[in-house]
Amino acid sequence: MCPWEMSSAMKHTKKASNPAKKKQWASTANAVLKKSGDEGKAVRIANAAVKKKAKEEDFTDTGVGCVDDCLEPAKPKKTKR
Repeated sequence: MCPWEMSSAMKHTKKASNPAKKKQWASTANAVLKKSGDEGKAVRIANAAVKKKAKEEDFTDTGVGCVDDCLEPAKPKKTKR
Protein backbone atom coordinates (compact mmCIF):
# COMPACT_ATOMS: atom_id res chain seq x y z
CA MET A 1 0.00 0.00 0.00
CA CYS A 2 1.52 3.27 -1.15
CA PRO A 3 0.54 6.49 0.54
CA TRP A 4 -1.69 8.76 -1.51
CA GLU A 5 -0.23 11.96 -2.96
CA MET A 6 -1.93 15.30 -3.64
CA SER A 7 -1.71 14.61 -7.38
CA SER A 8 -4.00 11.58 -6.93
CA ALA A 9 -6.92 13.65 -5.67
CA MET A 10 -8.28 14.85 -9.03
CA LYS A 11 -8.38 11.24 -10.28
CA HIS A 12 -10.92 10.47 -7.58
CA THR A 13 -12.94 13.68 -7.16
CA LYS A 14 -13.44 16.87 -9.13
CA LYS A 15 -14.10 18.71 -5.86
CA ALA A 16 -10.36 18.73 -5.06
CA SER A 17 -9.89 21.75 -7.30
CA ASN A 18 -7.19 23.65 -5.40
CA PRO A 19 -4.00 22.76 -3.50
CA ALA A 20 -5.63 23.03 -0.06
CA LYS A 21 -8.37 20.56 -1.00
CA LYS A 22 -5.84 18.23 -2.65
CA LYS A 23 -3.74 18.29 0.51
CA GLN A 24 -6.83 17.60 2.63
CA TRP A 25 -7.78 14.70 0.35
CA ALA A 26 -4.33 13.12 0.52
CA SER A 27 -3.96 13.49 4.29
CA THR A 28 -7.45 12.11 4.93
CA ALA A 29 -6.94 9.19 2.55
CA ASN A 30 -3.57 8.35 4.10
CA ALA A 31 -4.93 8.53 7.65
CA VAL A 32 -7.83 6.19 6.83
CA LEU A 33 -5.56 3.87 4.87
CA LYS A 34 -3.11 3.66 7.78
CA LYS A 35 -5.89 2.95 10.27
CA SER A 36 -8.01 0.54 8.22
CA GLY A 37 -5.75 -0.82 5.49
CA ASP A 38 -8.69 -0.48 3.07
CA GLU A 39 -7.87 1.64 -0.01
CA GLY A 40 -11.49 1.84 -1.17
CA LYS A 41 -12.62 3.09 2.22
CA ALA A 42 -9.76 5.61 2.28
CA VAL A 43 -10.79 7.05 -1.09
CA ARG A 44 -14.49 7.21 -0.19
CA ILE A 45 -13.87 8.99 3.11
CA ALA A 46 -11.36 11.41 1.55
CA ASN A 47 -13.86 12.21 -1.22
CA ALA A 48 -16.57 12.86 1.37
CA ALA A 49 -14.27 15.14 3.39
CA VAL A 50 -13.40 17.25 0.34
CA LYS A 51 -17.04 17.35 -0.77
CA LYS A 52 -18.10 18.58 2.68
CA LYS A 53 -15.40 21.26 2.59
CA ALA A 54 -16.53 22.37 -0.87
CA LYS A 55 -20.15 22.65 0.28
CA GLU A 56 -19.11 24.72 3.29
CA GLU A 57 -17.13 27.07 1.05
CA ASP A 58 -20.04 27.41 -1.39
CA PHE A 59 -22.34 28.25 1.52
CA THR A 60 -20.09 30.97 2.95
CA ASP A 61 -19.19 32.43 -0.46
CA THR A 62 -22.84 33.25 -1.14
CA GLY A 63 -23.11 35.35 2.01
CA VAL A 64 -26.09 33.25 3.08
CA GLY A 65 -24.35 31.87 6.14
CA CYS A 66 -24.13 35.13 8.05
CA VAL A 67 -24.92 34.65 11.73
CA ASP A 68 -26.51 38.09 12.04
CA ASP A 69 -29.02 37.23 9.32
CA CYS A 70 -30.01 34.09 11.20
CA LEU A 71 -30.52 35.99 14.44
CA GLU A 72 -32.96 38.49 12.95
CA PRO A 73 -36.51 37.69 14.03
CA ALA A 74 -38.74 36.55 11.23
CA LYS A 75 -41.23 39.13 10.01
CA PRO A 76 -44.82 37.93 10.20
CA LYS A 77 -46.60 37.49 6.90
CA LYS A 78 -49.52 39.76 6.17
CA THR A 79 -52.72 37.88 5.59
CA LYS A 80 -55.84 39.04 3.81
CA ARG A 81 -58.99 39.17 5.88
